[in-house]
Order: sequence, then C-alpha cells, then structure tokens
Amino acid sequence: MSSENPYSAPLSALVDVRTTEQRQEFRSPQALRTAVISLLVVMSVVSVLTIVTMALLQQSLQQFESHQFESAQAIRSVLTSRGRMQAALSGLQLLLIVATYVASGMWIYRVACNVRAFGARGLDDTPGWAVGWYAIPFMNLQRPFRAMEQIWLASQSPLGWQKLAAPLLLRLWWGSWLVMCFHGAFVMRTFGSHHTVPEMISSESTLMLGQALEIIARLCFLVVVIRLTRMQIEQHERAATPPPLNIMAKLPSVVTS
Repeated sequence: MSSENPYSAPLSALVDVRTTEQRQEFRSPQALRTAVISLLVVMSVVSVLTIVTMALLQQSLQQFESHQFESAQAIRSVLTSRGRMQAALSGLQLLLIVATYVASGMWIYRVACNVRAFGARGLDDTPGWAVGWYAIPFMNLQRPFRAMEQIWLASQSPLGWQKLAAPLLLRLWWGSWLVMCFHGAFVMRTFGSHHTVPEMISSESTLMLGQALEIIARLCFLVVVIRLTRMQIEQHERAATPPPLNIMAKLPSVVTS
C-alpha cells in the first residue's frame, strides 16, 4: 500500500523558484538588436525631417507676422502645406514609436532571460517586470533603470555582478530618457493653449527642442543595445568554449633514475 499522501501538493509546486531560473536557455538577441537599431535610426531620421519642417513652418509664421506675404491666399497656402507635412510626420512618428516600443520590450525581455541562463542570481526583477515597469506611473522613473543596470552588470559578470558599478553610459541613457519624458509632459500640458502667432512661433521652438531631446535619448539607447548585445554574445561564447585540455597532465609520470 502506497504511503504517499494523495492530498499533498504536487512536486512541481514545491520546487524552488531558482530552479525555474536555472532552466533558462540562452537565446541570441542579435535579431532583436537589428530590429531595434533599425527602428531607432529611422525614427531619428524622421525626427530630423520633423525639425526641418517645424523650422520652415516657424519661418512662415514669422513672415506672416512681419507681413511679408503678398496676399492672404499665399499665406494660407504656405501655412496649410507645411502644417500638413508636420502632421503627416507626426503620424508616422506615432507608428514608429509603437513599433520601437514593442521591439525594445522584446529585446529587454530576451537579455533579461539570458542573464539567468548565464547563472546570475539575486536579480530584483523578473524578465517580465524588466519590461512592465515602463508602464507603471511613478515607478517608471527609477525601476526600469535598476532592472537594466542589473541586466548589464549580470551580463558582464554573472556570478559577481553585485560588486560592480553601473557604467556612465547607462546613466546618460536614463538621464536623457527622463529629460525627454518630462519635456514631453510639459508640451502635452501647454501645446493646446497657444492661439496667437507669437505663441505659435514659440511653441514650434519648444517642439523642435523636444525632437532634439528624443534624438539624443534614442542614440544613447542605441549604444546601450549594441554594447549589451555584444557583451551577452561574448559571455555566451566564453561559456560555450571548453577549457583547454592539458595533455601533459594526462600522461603518466616518468621516474628517472
């Protein structure tokens, strides 16, 4: 007669969470890296075009304010065409932002899983939360940086990452990201209140500054993606390379008289 308790929890439910981490397998983040980098480059190019369009629209508003147009029809035609171009670029940027966020989230999840495959333990956030913190108000001001910092350090030294310090690159990336986000929140609160021509001219300058800040933040993240992906590939190659075989140690010792 079996002595097993039929009401006990299954063995799979009693396994330590760390064993789940140990079953993680390394998956190359290179394809996701390529997708993220491509989107970041395209977004930066679109931002440059948007800055040029905004500058032209601002120039037209300044010309309107100084009465340099020959007729009201000429004013309307120029402002309408340049305003439509700016709106079209803004719509394109929105689509690219969604695609970039999805690809970046997949890349972050992948590299977070990989550090566990390397043997790193004691990380504060699961791979899911390393991505999810970006969507939690207030918590997204600090927790995503902490998750990325630990991923970076664990990729550099899986077994001794707690003793390492975050590189300046990560701080530059996160600082530029926060500045960009705060500026964007400021624009969202004030953009709709501009009605006069001088206010519209000033708002275009504010929007151009926002585009420039976005380019800086993207370039910093691009470097983070490149370097962290390379670091994980090199770490995986080192782990997969067997140690050199010491042939002399295998040979029987010869005793000479």
